[in-house]
Amino acid sequence: MNVEVLRDLIKKCDIYFEDQLISGELLLRVFTDFLSEEADRQENKGSIILHTASPCFDAIAVAWSALAVIAGNGADVESIIRMLQPGERVLCGKERGEFIGIETDENGKEWAVIRQGKSSIRKIGRKGWSGIIPYYGNSTRCDGRGIRRGNRVREEFLSVLLNCDKKDIPSITDASVIIVMDRSKADRYMNGLMLKTGNTGIRIQDLVTASYFSEENEYHYGGNAGKNEAMLKFTSKLSVGLDMTWNEDGNEYLGMFVCGNSLIERGITEIPQVMNRENIGFSFISGCMDLPCAENLLTDHEEAGVFACTKEFLLEHTLPPVNRNAFALELALQADAVIDHEIHTTVLPGAADWKNYRDFKKAVCNIKRDELSDEERAYIIPNAYSLLSLFMTAPFYISEMEDAVNNRKIRVEQPHDRLEELERRLAALPVNLAETAERVGDLLETLYYTVYDTSPKREYLKEYIRKHYGHKIAVVIPKAYYADILWNYVLTGYDLEKSKIEIVTVNRFDGNRNYDYILVIGNLKGKHFDIFHCMSAAEITVLMYEAENMVFRLAERKSQSREHLFNSRQRVSDDSAEDIAENVSNDDVEEIDRVDDEIAVYADEIVESKFDTVIRGERENGTVPLTDVSVLIRFDDGEGAMLSRHYEAYVLNDEKGEVEKKKVDSLKIGDSLIFLNRDDDTRDIVDYVLKELIREKRISPETVQDYEMSRRWKNDLTEYMKETGHSPKRIADAMKANGVRVQKASVINWLDDDAHIVAPQTVESLEQIALLTNDTDMFDHVNEYFDACRRIRKVRKNILKELGTAIIRQLEGQETSGTLIPPEIRKRLDTLAVVLRIENIVQTERSEPSYLTNRPLDLEGGF
Repeated sequence: MNVEVLRDLIKKCDIYFEDQLISGELLLRVFTDFLSEEADRQENKGSIILHTASPCFDAIAVAWSALAVIAGNGADVESIIRMLQPGERVLCGKERGEFIGIETDENGKEWAVIRQGKSSIRKIGRKGWSGIIPYYGNSTRCDGRGIRRGNRVREEFLSVLLNCDKKDIPSITDASVIIVMDRSKADRYMNGLMLKTGNTGIRIQDLVTASYFSEENEYHYGGNAGKNEAMLKFTSKLSVGLDMTWNEDGNEYLGMFVCGNSLIERGITEIPQVMNRENIGFSFISGCMDLPCAENLLTDHEEAGVFACTKEFLLEHTLPPVNRNAFALELALQADAVIDHEIHTTVLPGAADWKNYRDFKKAVCNIKRDELSDEERAYIIPNAYSLLSLFMTAPFYISEMEDAVNNRKIRVEQPHDRLEELERRLAALPVNLAETAERVGDLLETLYYTVYDTSPKREYLKEYIRKHYGHKIAVVIPKAYYADILWNYVLTGYDLEKSKIEIVTVNRFDGNRNYDYILVIGNLKGKHFDIFHCMSAAEITVLMYEAENMVFRLAERKSQSREHLFNSRQRVSDDSAEDIAENVSNDDVEEIDRVDDEIAVYADEIVESKFDTVIRGERENGTVPLTDVSVLIRFDDGEGAMLSRHYEAYVLNDEKGEVEKKKVDSLKIGDSLIFLNRDDDTRDIVDYVLKELIREKRISPETVQDYEMSRRWKNDLTEYMKETGHSPKRIADAMKANGVRVQKASVINWLDDDAHIVAPQTVESLEQIALLTNDTDMFDHVNEYFDACRRIRKVRKNILKELGTAIIRQLEGQETSGTLIPPEIRKRLDTLAVVLRIENIVQTERSEPSYLTNRPLDLEGGF
C-alpha cells in the first residue's frame, strides 16, 4: 500500500459520523497520523491503541480503513474486465447479465459483449467498462429485478478525490481490511460514517463494499449489489478474522484491527498471532485506557507502536473543540477527565486495622494450603473472604441487610446464618489449624457486631449524596444487591428515576458514560472498572477503611508504573511520579495482594469442582447425549448453570424495563437471567407464551399461520436428518455445493432449541433446506415463508418486552398488565419463571449431558 497516497486522500477528506464532523479535532488528527505511520513500517510488528472510549476512535479507524483499501488497490478497470471468463455473471447499469467475451471490430476497437435477458446482446466500449461489475450473488436471473438503480456518486466522489476521469475508476478493488468488532458497533459505523471532499460527499457503504462475517455466514452491507468480495470485513470473532488471513484466494489483506476491551480479552491467546502476522501490512489492537491486559501487551510486544491517552500525552495533543458538536464535546470532556483526574481517598476509622486484616488473609491462605477435604476448603475459604468483603464494604447496617432478606427485598443468605455455619466448620478443623481458625472467626465476629447497627461508610455516603445532589453521580459497589438495600434503607428520600444517582457494580460499570462525580465504596476493581484509568468523571472519591487503603496504595504505585511504561513507549516526557511513603513495607502489602490473587483463582476452581460433583455420575453414562459447554455460571443464591456454546440467554434489563437476548460470551457478572421452570415441551419461555396464545385463540389466525410456517423448516430438517442419518457437516456441504455459504456450526445452531433461532438469516438458506428435504410448497413460496419468520421474530420481541415489564413489576410488588401474556401466566410468573443473578462466570471447554445444560442446577447439593 502506498501510504503517501493514503495520507493525501486523508488530507482531502472530512470525516462525518452521524452527521457530525469529527476529523477536525487535534487528538483525532494525531490518531489518524499514527495509523498511517504504523502502516508505513517496513514490517508488521503490531500496534497498540489505548483511547478514551469515545466512539470517534473506532469511527476514524473504519474511515481510515476505507481510504486504505482505495489507496491500496492494485486493480484497474481494464484488468478487471480482462480477467472475466465467458459465462460469468456481471452487473451492467441496473441489470444482471452474462459476460460473453471481448470482441474487436474492423477498426481495432474493443467491445465487452454482455447478454441480458433471453436474447438481448449489449456491446460496451472501453470508456464504459468501469460500469461493468462482476456479480457473485446467488440469483441466476439476467434482468433488473432486485437490483437498485445505479448510483454514480462513488464515481463522482473518487474522480474528485483521486483527480482522475470517471471511466478510470474500477468498480471493485483487490484489497481488504479485517476489522474485529461487535456487530452492533460495525452496523453503527457503516450506517453513520460519511466522507466529504469539497462539496462532494459519500456514505461509507457506498464507497466500499463491506460485510459482517459470523462463523457460518456472510451478511452484506448495502451498496454491494454485485455481492463482490468485501473491502471491509467485519467479524466479532478473532478466530474468524485470523482464518481470513490464511486464505490466499481473493483480495490482498492490507491489515487488521481488533477493537474493544471485551473482544481483546476474549481473544487474548490469539492476539500474538495477530501482532506477528507476516502476510499483512499492519495490525492494530485498539482498546480503552482501562484495558486490563494493556501492560502485558506492551511488555510482550516490545517493538509494537503505541498510542495511549495518558495525561501527559493528552496535554501535548489536545486543544479546545474545533467543532462544538456532541462527539467533539464528549471527546474534550473525556480528555479533560484524564488531564484533571483527581482521586480523593477518604480513610474512615474501622474495626479492622491493617495488622488484623493482614493476619486474617494469611490465615485463610494457610487453611487453603492445608490438606483438608475439598468440601471443607470449598466452603470455608470463599465464605470467609466473602463475609470479610461484606463487612468491610457495606455502606449500610448489617441489620438493614437482614431486614431486607426477611422481607424478600433481596435474595441472599442471612449474614448471621453464614457466619454461624462458618464458625461451626472452623471449630471442627484439625488441631494444627486451631489458632488459625480462631483468628479468622474472631475478626469476622468482631466486624459483624461492629457494623450491625453502625457504619461510617453509610453516614459518609448519605452526606456525599446530599452535598452533590443535582449532579450526575455514580456510586460504585461490589454486589448488585447493595443497590436494593441502599434505595430501600439509606437513600429513601431520593427518587430512583429522577435523582441522577446511578448505583452500579464494578462488573457492570460502563466506561462510555460520563458523570460529574464517582464515589467508590471500597478498594474495588473489576474487568469493567479501573479507578486509576476511569475517564467517566474527573473527580473520583474512594471510600475506605485503613486496611483497604494499604492495598489501594500498592495498586496506585502499580498504576503509576503502568503510566510510565505507556509514556516511555510513545516517547512522551513524564516527570510527574512521586514516591508514596507507607507505614508498612511494600513486601508486606504485596504478599497480601498475591494472596488475594491466589484466592481468586481458587474461587474459579471451586465453581468447576461443584459442577464436576453434580454431574460426576452422569458423565460416565455413555448413552447420555452430550452438549458442548463454554461457560459455567454461579448465581448469587448458590445455584449454577452450564451454558452451551450457542445458547442465547434471556436477561432482565432493569433500565429499559424489558427482557433482552444475549449470547453466552456477552454475559456479565450481575446480569439477571430468566429461566422457565420447564420440561421438554417448554424449553423456551417466549415460545411457551406464544403456544399458549395460540392454544387459547388469543392471537390472530394470520399469526397462527405464520408460526406454523416458521416451524416447518426446522421440523423438515430434523426429520430429514433422522431419516438419512446425515450429519450437520454433510448438510452444510450439500448447501455449499449449491452456492450457499453455510458452515457445520450454523446447522447445529439452527437445530439447537436453546439458541432460540426462528429461521436462517437468508432466503437462500431457507430455499436450500426446502430443496434438500423435498418440501415443494416451501421451495415454491420461500419468500412467503421467510416473511412469516420475520413477523414471528417481531411477535417474539414484543412478548420479550412485555415479559420483562411483567417480571420487573412483580419483583416490585406491583400489578402487571399487557396485551400478549395471558393473565393466568402473568399471575403465576413467580412459580413459572425464576430470575437468577450471576455471581461468577468461568470460561470452559467441556462436553456435558444435554439435559443438564442451560438450566439452573443445585450446586450446594453436590457435596
